[in-house]
Amino acid sequence: MKDIARMALTPGMEIGADVFNYKNELVVPAGTKVDGNVISKLSRHSIICVTVKEDMQ
Repeated sequence: MKDIARMALTPGMEIGADVFNYKNELVVPAGTKVDGNVISKLSRHSIICVTVKEDMQ
């Protein structure tokens, strides 16, 4: 797994760890596939960086 900036996320990536906001509320659970809605949600909650799963090839 690696940390990546929200701006560098691309659709199809998989979130590697639960993402919480500053109130410690779950925003995006681990295992979620990234799409436009996920990126928008992270932006609304001012999330700068998330952990994603790396491709195992």
